[in-house]
Amino acid sequence: MERKKSPMTDPKLLALFATAQVSVINVDEWNQWKQQHRSRILELKGIDLSGADLRGANFSHANLSEANFSHTNLNHTDLSHTNLSEADLRGANFSHADRSGADLSYANLSGVDLGYANLSYTNLNNANLSKAYFSHAELIKADLSGANLSGANLSSTNLSGANLSGANLSGANLNHAGFYNVDLSYAKLIRSDLSYARFSAANFRGADLSGARLSGARLSRSKSKARLNSANFHGANFRGADLSGARLSGTDLSEADLSGARLSGTDLSEADLSRADFRGADLRRVNLQRANLSGANLQRADLGEGMFAHARFSQANLEETLFTGADLSETDFRQVPWVIVMTITLQPGVKLKGMLWELEQE
Repeated sequence: MERKKSPMTDPKLLALFATAQVSVINVDEWNQWKQQHRSRILELKGIDLSGADLRGANFSHANLSEANFSHTNLNHTDLSHTNLSEADLRGANFSHADRSGADLSYANLSGVDLGYANLSYTNLNNANLSKAYFSHAELIKADLSGANLSGANLSSTNLSGANLSGANLSGANLNHAGFYNVDLSYAKLIRSDLSYARFSAANFRGADLSGARLSGARLSRSKSKARLNSANFHGANFRGADLSGARLSGTDLSEADLSGARLSGTDLSEADLSRADFRGADLRRVNLQRANLSGANLQRADLGEGMFAHARFSQANLEETLFTGADLSETDFRQVPWVIVMTITLQPGVKLKGMLWELEQE
């Protein structure tokens, strides 16, 4: 029968770490001690190891909560399954360290370099990661809920299955990042850079992406559509983005730039699209029922076979817009120039029952 691991605080060990000259710790001696006592859980809660050189040290499964590792060299250290909750890790060197399965909840990692790191399955909920560098890092199924990632660099990161609900990603760099089955519900992505990011089955419900840049982003795949219901995209840049089949019902896309975007089969029902720019966009088979398109620019956009019941197009720019085969029943075209409305009604296959429009005033 395997002996159950028990917590341990070794007085001799604490004496070693408590020395004023922590920078001269013999890591080989420490690792040997750790190997000999691998059946015990090391308790070093609140210890001050700031500025120490701990390259190659093995801290796996240790309790280092509330510890001070600021400006510590943790290059090639083993921190797997270590409790680092509420630890101060500002300025620490984590290059090539193993942090898989570590608990970094509420830890302070502001400005830390975690580029190319493997942080899969790591608990980072409510951690301070502002201005941290995560480029090309693996964050598969990491818990980042409630974390502060404002101004962080997460370019080209793999966030598949990660939990970012309620996280603050304002001003973060997320270009070329991968978001498969990611929870971004109620996250703040204000003015973040999501250009060329890939989203599949991502949940944006209640998220705030106002002023965000999503040019060239992909938000859908054939069987794994993004869920963006009720999100705030006010003023966001979606220029050339692929949102085909995405669920955007009830979202705020007012004043957003969607020029040249691919939105075929997208659900935009009840969305606020006022003053949005859709020039040259592909909106075929789109659902725009009860959507507000007042003042939107749809010049040369293709809305063929779309559903527009009760949608509002007042003062929208509809020059050279295609509505072939669209259902415009009970759609509101008032305050759209009469000659433009007549051009729309002459397009093939258009359903016009109950459509509202105004005769040209003499």
